[in-house]
Amino acid sequence: MNIFKTLRQLMLGAMSGVVVLGLALASVAPAWAAEGTPEPSGERDGRRLELAFKKLNRWLEAQAKHLERASNGQPKLQELIERAKANGKDVSALEAALAAFNASVAEAQAAHDEAAAILSSHAGFDANGKVIDKELAKQTLESAGEALKEAHQILREAEKTLKQAVREWMKANRPTP
Repeated sequence: MNIFKTLRQLMLGAMSGVVVLGLALASVAPAWAAEGTPEPSGERDGRRLELAFKKLNRWLEAQAKHLERASNGQPKLQELIERAKANGKDVSALEAALAAFNASVAEAQAAHDEAAAILSSHAGFDANGKVIDKELAKQTLESAGEALKEAHQILREAEKTLKQAVREWMKANRPTP
């Protein structure tokens, strides 16, 4: 029994030591965090706006590539329509879906162009993307972000609708065994 009592005392002592060490280090941690001078909130806000400006410009570039792929047409779908026509199938639903898709792509392109114009004017930012007027910069980011989001939603919905139309046509025109 004596061994167990000694072992228990050693365990309690070790645990107490860990707790004391933890408390000692915890009281030092705020001092580490307080080192240096705190960053003024104005500078932090300016940096956030600059980062948001860069992020929107990257989104604009990615969206431009997406729109380019979408506006290059749907060669596989066009090929499917031509083959089906040659086989005497009714492709009016596919042609209508493709026409609606192309119209939506044009609408998305217009919203994208609006965002591009807003970002290229860079109101509130200098030529290097640094904030020179916070309020104007915020308005620029909001306007450009809304236009990019609108273009994104239009294009996403158009792609979804086109895919659904193709699926339905394929299902209706599936060869019977």
